[in-house]
Amino acid sequence: MASTGKKHRGIRRKASDRRRVLWDRTGQVFEELSKGDTLLDASQIPELLERVLPRNTGRTSDISIASTSSISLDPDAVQLVVDTAHRLQQKEKRGESIPGNKSVGKKAIQRAVIQYGKYIQNADKIDEIFQYYDKEQDGYLSRDELLKMLQEREEKMSRPKKLEVTQEDIDWIIEESDSDNTGMINNVEYLPALAAWEELAQMKLEDDGDGNCIVM
Repeated sequence: MASTGKKHRGIRRKASDRRRVLWDRTGQVFEELSKGDTLLDASQIPELLERVLPRNTGRTSDISIASTSSISLDPDAVQLVVDTAHRLQQKEKRGESIPGNKSVGKKAIQRAVIQYGKYIQNADKIDEIFQYYDKEQDGYLSRDELLKMLQEREEKMSRPKKLEVTQEDIDWIIEESDSDNTGMINNVEYLPALAAWEELAQMKLEDDGDGNCIVM
């Protein structure tokens, strides 16, 4: 059991490392598109996402992005990233004047991209699934509700092997996804929570020698 725990900690650490690479890449593309300005127009966010998000190669570890890579972006998911960046920006500006509502700062868009990652194209079924598992109907998934959702989801997944969802996994997912620091997951955070679990799941498979990617 001790060795399993150590192994899972290593997997979570690897997921954090990959997110840092994505953070740095987003910052780099932001600088290129903004031409050194502190703000980027929201109309440029789709181009930033196309250049930053991993190609659909079937490998979660592929975050070496070429500027010519092409992915299909759901407009609603793109808007969700923009809205999230605006919300984070308003929360963090601390009285600083930000012109209009169509520009976003680098740190805000970095955080928004980290939250949504590869799952940006899978926003269409979020509300229906979220409401099903929100048994208290309070707009949040508790740790237990999130654990139950992921466990039942794993039962339906056609992975090479059954994966265990641990309490430590839930702690890491909430730490990575809980942008409003409630200790729970709201409907806006549900997508990044799924993305965080999928990162862990795929690395658990890769660590055991099964690198097949299962796409939702």
